Amino acid sequence: MTDPETNRDRSRALALSLGALCVATAVAAAAAFLPHQSLWNDEATQLSGLSLSPASQAYWLAGMERHDFGVSDDRMPPLSYWIGWAWSRLFGLGEASMRSLGVVAVAAATALVFAAGTRAWGLGAGTAAALLLGASPNIVGTAVEIRTYPLFVLSSAGLFHSLVRLLDDPPERGARWLAAMAAWSIAGAYLHFFGLVAAGAAFLAALILVPMRGGRLVPVLAACLVVGIAACGLWPFVSVAVRRLDAASVAGEPAAVRPSISVKAVARLAYRLVFHAAMRTSRVATAAGALGLVLASLACLPSTSRGREARLGLWVAWASGTLVVLASAFVTPLDVLASRYNVWMYPATALILGSGLASRLPAARWATAAGVSLLVASMLWGDVVLATRGDDFAHTGFALLDDAVRRLGVDRVAVVFDETDPEAAWQLYAPLRYRYRGRLRQYIRDQPAADGVRVRGYPKGDGPIDPDSIPAEELIVVRCGSINADDLIAQLHGGYREFGDGPVASRLKASPGWVLEEEGHTLTYFPAEIDILARKAGKPAAAAPPAP
Repeated sequence: MTDPETNRDRSRALALSLGALCVATAVAAAAAFLPHQSLWNDEATQLSGLSLSPASQAYWLAGMERHDFGVSDDRMPPLSYWIGWAWSRLFGLGEASMRSLGVVAVAAATALVFAAGTRAWGLGAGTAAALLLGASPNIVGTAVEIRTYPLFVLSSAGLFHSLVRLLDDPPERGARWLAAMAAWSIAGAYLHFFGLVAAGAAFLAALILVPMRGGRLVPVLAACLVVGIAACGLWPFVSVAVRRLDAASVAGEPAAVRPSISVKAVARLAYRLVFHAAMRTSRVATAAGALGLVLASLACLPSTSRGREARLGLWVAWASGTLVVLASAFVTPLDVLASRYNVWMYPATALILGSGLASRLPAARWATAAGVSLLVASMLWGDVVLATRGDDFAHTGFALLDDAVRRLGVDRVAVVFDETDPEAAWQLYAPLRYRYRGRLRQYIRDQPAADGVRVRGYPKGDGPIDPDSIPAEELIVVRCGSINADDLIAQLHGGYREFGDGPVASRLKASPGWVLEEEGHTLTYFPAEIDILARKAGKPAAAAPPAP
């Protein structure tokens, strides 16, 4: 017969092992996808800003300093820049290094969710919640972002961990968890403005439930006051962000805002809380995930045998935060229903779904176990797809262009976007602009002219000029666009759908002065096709006419 101390040691060892397994799953999945992700517009902005000092970063984001990086200005608060700056001083400003910061953040978030679920509803619930977070392909994709989002996932996980402890621990321990909630709330708000939504939702739950369980309301109000005072420091950043929503900060930048409220947008946000395009590459995985979600969602509704206040608090926070987001979609042109702005929902969703393992009803516990198992299996399939076909799920086709420029030589080549709409072109222009610091000449097709095809410098430069006048020995002519998850999956199954030659490519291929050397394409959310043309010997570039 074993003594209680031995049993506690074994339970502790089992908890540590399962927690480590959940964290390792999150890290392995993100690390496997990391080499496949490619730079895009927002990451070019973040990396450009990280070259500044912390003080200059704050002045730049607050509109008090102007730095012409040639890419979009940002509309974020400064904390992710300060953390990224510190990380870059330790590990370098390279792309892999900065993506690793997000992997570490998501690993820590997974550990916090595991700790919260285990504390409130037991080891099974903690393991289920942590796997639902760490194995989610949406979180895997977020983890390797060189943006604030993985850090925002961490601050949200810390906030909801503190809320669970506040509502599950004895009331006399509430002060420490209120202090933790305040700290995580302030961090979240200075990472992303939607951190204020998460903070407000969590504190609303605390204001309702702390008095119901015999706690004092005054400390909760004091913590709210502290967060409110700290949030006042966001005003310079908020005001600049609002101004930058009205007009793009760099000529040629695609529109930053669009109407967002629609049934489709709401459904997309709900879908992205659990599903990812990589999970839908298999009908079996899709069916398993859908069935698992139904089972786990229904099973988490009945009352639990323990941690009832904690789960009710998460429901209140999740529902109230969601209502605020939906309401704001009616009054702002910002796409507030975009899943990347609402990553604060992921930790709460994982905890709520996992809590069904503590249900009073045996049938609900079995349904949760089956549902979570099916969901996690579907997610792990998605992770395998991201690890093996991750290039297809990258942000953009930047890697294809970057490889071509490196091989050909940045001083010998120019990039020509065979498009008149800058929306997709900007997603490729910006990372190329950052990577080559303006040394790479970039052009875009101009509006049709009476005397033939013309191009102009992109985003600002000479033009319109004849493509033959571009002073380069080699041209990379790019066709690009944007597709959604349905299009991506359809092309993965049915084959790549070519854009076909645009007017510039057709003109140059028919010209006696150019010869086609290479063609290529890549399937991403911003797919790209390239034609590499070399100037024939004895056909020097014509002098470009002066800009009108």
